[in-house]
Amino acid sequence: ALAAQVMPNGEHDKLISEQPSEGILRNADFPNWLDPPDGLIVSANQRPPCELSIGRFYSSPERAERLRVLLNAAPTLDRLQLVAIQNDVMSRRAFALSRRLVQAARSEPGALPSRAAELLFILESWDGSYDAEAPGAAVFEALLYHFVRLYYPKDVLTAYAASWATRDIIRADIEQASLGRLGPVVRKAFQRCPAAKPWGEIHRLVLQHPLGLLPGAGRSYRVGDLPTSGGSETVMKTANGLSARRHRVRFGANARFITDLSEPDENHFVLLGGQDGWFGSVNFSDQVRLWRQREYIRIPLRSEAVRQSFRQTLVLRPA
Repeated sequence: ALAAQVMPNGEHDKLISEQPSEGILRNADFPNWLDPPDGLIVSANQRPPCELSIGRFYSSPERAERLRVLLNAAPTLDRLQLVAIQNDVMSRRAFALSRRLVQAARSEPGALPSRAAELLFILESWDGSYDAEAPGAAVFEALLYHFVRLYYPKDVLTAYAASWATRDIIRADIEQASLGRLGPVVRKAFQRCPAAKPWGEIHRLVLQHPLGLLPGAGRSYRVGDLPTSGGSETVMKTANGLSARRHRVRFGANARFITDLSEPDENHFVLLGGQDGWFGSVNFSDQVRLWRQREYIRIPLRSEAVRQSFRQTLVLRPA
């Protein structure tokens, strides 16, 4: 969840890549970096800085940008700082877009109905955090949902939805539009929004065995319907489509690893769910609590440390 290629200012003075005009591409033809000056290579499924056509669908660069900001802001990095970074749920782009929408709403004369005015105040107070307890995130997502349905024809929305960077496209349109055009639509969208709720009340993490998708009987294979933090563009990613209602997380960063390469025993892991796909196993969902509470399991590699940390031994013998 924390590894592609983002370079300062979109390029790198040690980017090694010759761009062939035709023929078979070799490993050396793809972007690669050797000893980056700042010591960082950051990746979050964003488009790499090269002219080669190596893919069609890329995620928004926001997560990679946020990771680089957080990593560069720390004078030194220890495990606790990395835990905080992996669990970061701040979206600066969503925050900037919310300021633009607020500005548009305020640009129109006249008072809003009471509920819409309350929602506008909540959004004005929002800092861009997608914490489960934050009502501002829920207001922003509901406003954006209703805004795009008022602002775009259905066929345009369908085309935008085909991209992995739908929010970036919408954001660019809003930034380029005049306040005079945006204002009436934003105010109307505010009036369609439901009452404010904590983000986690509508943003749900549903954990289940694949058989949980079955109608009716699938309920027996579901182990949780939980409030969760994060969003589509936060480092701790729990992606969702545009929605003003209660919805499920579609996908996200479900595994966290921190390894100290100078110390073989300092490896920390947590996996959302567990390490067994057999429904009913004690290991099917035994790491859910750890994942939600931002805790990790330490996995040493030295034999003596392993014996001290784990008292049980699993012996496998051929039949």
